[in-house]
Amino acid sequence: MSWDIPPAEGDADHGDLGMDLADVLVAIGEAAREQERGLVPVARGPR
Repeated sequence: MSWDIPPAEGDADHGDLGMDLADVLVAIGEAAREQERGLVPVARGPR
């Protein structure tokens, strides 16, 4: 499957997973701060 449209440009579209993930986490943190809410990241490994 392929898409015949160019990707939208914006935050977290560097093409580098490390940079993109950092941008996403910063955006989530800023949104949480604006709402005066906390964020608890949780990661689970395979069972």
